[in-house]
Amino acid sequence: MDSDYKLEDITSYGAFTTIFLSNKIYGEVDPEFYAKFKNEFGSDWKIINKDTIHSVKFKKDLVFPLLQDGWLEMKE
Repeated sequence: MDSDYKLEDITSYGAFTTIFLSNKIYGEVDPEFYAKFKNEFGSDWKIINKDTIHSVKFKKDLVFPLLQDGWLEMKE
């Protein structure tokens, strides 16, 4: 959880769904979602999950974009 940010401080670019699988250390991002907003995204993402803000690292890849560092902590 990232306590340095408030919900009102975050710009939303849209929403997407990803599934947490216990045997994966990453989350997949829809390649179409990334392609649409790729010029807006850096490698540090703030993800809102049930009013909680999480910091994750994003792997910028047009074919297989991933949420990595910080992903596992979202399960807790």
